[in-house]
Amino acid sequence: MRNMRMNAAGLRAGLTGLVVACAVPWLPTNVAAADKSDIVPHRAGYELRLDKARSGSGVVDVSGVLSYDWADSCDGWIIEQRYVMQVIRGDGSPVQISASYANWESKDGLRYRFYVKRSTTGGEAQEDGEVEGKATLERIGGPGVAVFEKPGKKTIKLPAGTSFPTAHTLDLMRKAVAGEKFDRRPVFDGAEVKGPSMMSAFILPQRPLPPGGNPKVLPTAQPVWPVSIAVFPQEEKAAMPEFEMSIYLQKNGVVPELTMNYGDFTVRGRLKLFEPLKKAKC
Repeated sequence: MRNMRMNAAGLRAGLTGLVVACAVPWLPTNVAAADKSDIVPHRAGYELRLDKARSGSGVVDVSGVLSYDWADSCDGWIIEQRYVMQVIRGDGSPVQISASYANWESKDGLRYRFYVKRSTTGGEAQEDGEVEGKATLERIGGPGVAVFEKPGKKTIKLPAGTSFPTAHTLDLMRKAVAGEKFDRRPVFDGAEVKGPSMMSAFILPQRPLPPGGNPKVLPTAQPVWPVSIAVFPQEEKAAMPEFEMSIYLQKNGVVPELTMNYGDFTVRGRLKLFEPLKKAKC
């Protein structure tokens, strides 16, 4: 199976996050260009189900849950993601992938702290790991540096044009409102001990509802922008992405529906829990 790491920057596009949190060589736009007053701090819970599996993949079923918090801390955004996914293969053997991800990102888009814990069990895969560190940019559109503390001390230079996940998401939202259709840039999320991934995003015209309709847990229906995100390894000129994601993004940052493509199979997530979080009193 293709790498099944949950790409946080992808999630983060509403999932700032689902992502996913995502949001690409970039124009050096200022994060303030996005109307942050529209953002609704919230907790979201998603049910994950198998959408389709590639013939010959050996995958017969996938299920899981994903939770996502987007909170306001006055000087920054706090994102927390947790997910558990179980993949059942043709021989009946399950593989369980779980992870928790937390980060803080300054509202000027220049400072970032991250912590990731993940585990994979079942079949031939037995893996546990933690990643922790911080990163800074010299300026919006400029270069930067990431300093890892776990699993070992390491410093990596970030190329000019790098964005952090929430800044990426906010800029995607700004572009959607402005009617722009494409974004491509390196995004650093700290999920692995390496530099940023190159992310390409295609923003389709706004539609009244996501394909599955308005989730019952949302108080009112809002229009959404379908956003397709492809994640490529920054250090390689790969023709095919290592991960793809589609989200349906509301102007307030809420994602009612998403799909994640791992190559051998695709998973669909539907919003099953929604809870507004209190805005910080700054």
